Amino acid sequence: MQKVDGEEALAQVQMLMDEAINKVGDQEHRAKLLGRAMGGLNQILNHNMGNANILFLLGSCHMYAGNLGLAAQLLGDVVQLVPDFGAAWNNLGYALKMGNYYDVADAAFSKAADLMPDSPDPYCNRSGLRVNQGVPAQCLEYANKALVIEPKHKLAQWHKAL
Repeated sequence: MQKVDGEEALAQVQMLMDEAINKVGDQEHRAKLLGRAMGGLNQILNHNMGNANILFLLGSCHMYAGNLGLAAQLLGDVVQLVPDFGAAWNNLGYALKMGNYYDVADAAFSKAADLMPDSPDPYCNRSGLRVNQGVPAQCLEYANKALVIEPKHKLAQWHKAL
């Protein structure tokens, strides 16, 4: 992980992001939290230009806020800078999936799965992609792979139940 100028500010931004990501139901409050997190990340980026970790967090914030084009651009920059950043590949795939770019999303999820073999998330995301495409057999295949890694993974269980 690259050193960040402003570690304390970064910790505060990450707390805002965590709260926003886990905020269910209150979209207005979630949007405010994400906005504050993005503002903080922009300030940190001013002193850490090119820092892949900051760009990842900023891209992820934009993904959660629904700014899919900007998220994909930022996360694409991250995987160019650090090609083995599995979480960036995963979030890039998610942003692309939400923008209906299914083939490139699947390629990003596949790369994430290769880089993070112990994470159920890329497999779960590939399963969800198959839900969107109406391919139930492949949906089950990837949901089962996610559940082998983490048997109580809620989203993978949900995909399997569909």
